[in-house]
Amino acid sequence: MDIDGSHQINLSDKPMLREGAAISPDGRRIAFLTYDPTEHSDQIVVIPAGGGEPIKTANVPGHCALQRTPAGDAVAYVRSEHGAQNIWAEPLNHGVARQITHFRQGAIDRFAWSWSGRQLANVRRNSTSDAVLIRSVR
Repeated sequence: MDIDGSHQINLSDKPMLREGAAISPDGRRIAFLTYDPTEHSDQIVVIPAGGGEPIKTANVPGHCALQRTPAGDAVAYVRSEHGAQNIWAEPLNHGVARQITHFRQGAIDRFAWSWSGRQLANVRRNSTSDAVLIRSVR
C-alpha cells in the first residue's frame, strides 16, 4: 500500500490474527499467525513479502505472539507444554522448531532480545494455590 493508503494489495487469503506480523531483516518474508480450524490451533504462516503462496506453515499449540529472532532466520513464540511455558523458534524457511528456553514451571508474559542478540530477557510468573479447609473447633 502507498503511504496515503491507496494501492492496497492483499498478500494472503489467510486472515491474520491481531498479534501482528514479523518481517525478516532482509524484508523478503513475512510471518504471521492465523487460526487453523481443522487443527484447532494457531498456525504460523510465512509468505513472500510481495504476497503469494505460503513458503511454510506450522501449527503451534495454544495462542501465541510472534517475534523475529535476532539472526532473522526464525520467528520465536511462547509454547505451553507439561505445565510450563518456554520460548521456541520456528525457522522461516525449512526445518523444525527448536526450544530456546527450558523452564520446568511458570508462564512467560513477555520476552525480548538485547540489541546484540546475545541475551534474552523475559517476564515470567508462577501461580500457586492451596486449598485450606477450616472447621469449627469444639
